[in-house]
Amino acid sequence: CAARDAWFAPDCFSPQFLLGWPTESHDAREFPEMVCFYLGTPSPALRSGGHVGASIPTTTSGCTVCDAHGFALRRCHLPVVTFDGFHVEVMDMWEGLLREAGVVHEPEPHHIFDTLIPAAVLLDAANPPGIVPDFWADVSLPPYPAFGAGAAGAGARQPVGVRRLFFDVKGLQGGGSAYAGTRVQSGAVAARAARVDTDYRRHAQRLDQRHSPAMTTPIADRLRQYGAVRGLAHGAYAEGSPDVHHLASALADCIAHRVWRRWGARSEAEARSFVVARVRRIIGSTVARAMARHFLRRLPFVGLTRAAMDRRRQAVRARAARARDDGAGIDGLRAEDFHPAQPAARGGDAA
Repeated sequence: CAARDAWFAPDCFSPQFLLGWPTESHDAREFPEMVCFYLGTPSPALRSGGHVGASIPTTTSGCTVCDAHGFALRRCHLPVVTFDGFHVEVMDMWEGLLREAGVVHEPEPHHIFDTLIPAAVLLDAANPPGIVPDFWADVSLPPYPAFGAGAAGAGARQPVGVRRLFFDVKGLQGGGSAYAGTRVQSGAVAARAARVDTDYRRHAQRLDQRHSPAMTTPIADRLRQYGAVRGLAHGAYAEGSPDVHHLASALADCIAHRVWRRWGARSEAEARSFVVARVRRIIGSTVARAMARHFLRRLPFVGLTRAAMDRRRQAVRARAARARDDGAGIDGLRAEDFHPAQPAARGGDAA
């Protein structure tokens, strides 16, 4: 039920797109889709285009029927690569926040396994080996796992010292068993993130069977040296898994520590309260927009025959990544953004 999922799934990231100003990078079709999906109502694009009930050509035999909310269209596997666009946008967001926080990090560290896995396998973009994390970062996060039955009391949720941690970004589309099987707030993304480390261990075992000497597991051993792979799962309602919240908080700490004097804040805590709100807005708005764009990129395929779909197989892949940080900072996290957010009168402040 769309209304049930829209009630149980959202968290503090989910409504953030409602609080931000639109920019020139927004497509006019995106915001209506974001609002309607957030509220659990049918898609305006599907209704106005008469696409409800139309067929969707998929990679499996037969066709999938398009529902009013677009769940099937978001989740189905098309014979073109259209899942990458969401991942690229969210990875750009995380890399920008990591740079802004001054956190040492590295995206896709292939070199960790380059002595154990053949280069042709490790760098195969068409069929990646599933063992290279999206990035590592030197941050202070609570121990893994920091949620669910595995957390040993409140102390397990406290951050520990700065460590090098592996992260993998996941996107979870609406509908399906992931959302239907939970009655816990944001439980779908928490469950998906909890499976990330197990999936990596399983991939390592398979790669050892193919590329390592018999009775040895060097790939699994190398992966184990770096600890658990943390899942950053973003859901269809822009909600985040526990480590999304933990990493956002850690990056807010780092940003506030770097800029509070330069921005003219009275204390690091004052700057942090502003930065936390803006980091949440950046994450929530980026994920909600990326989900809407993922849906709209797939909309032209509704009603196509399989033959027409095959003719589009060579279409342009996901749009290029946004421009790298040019030193001007992230929109919404600059000194000029800080002061308008503060109370107008500060006459009673201590000198």
